[in-house]
Amino acid sequence: MAEEINRNLQNISHSVNTTADGANELASASGELASVAAGLEETVRGFKV
Repeated sequence: MAEEINRNLQNISHSVNTTADGANELASASGELASVAAGLEETVRGFKV
């Protein structure tokens, strides 16, 4: 029984770490996307209609 609890806790820990890694990657990608959007906005300002 204790081994099963330990295994389950290890699985939970792994899932938490994987989720945290994914959240960090998402935050980084979001920052990059915001930077690209700002650059695109600056480029579009150069066009006159």
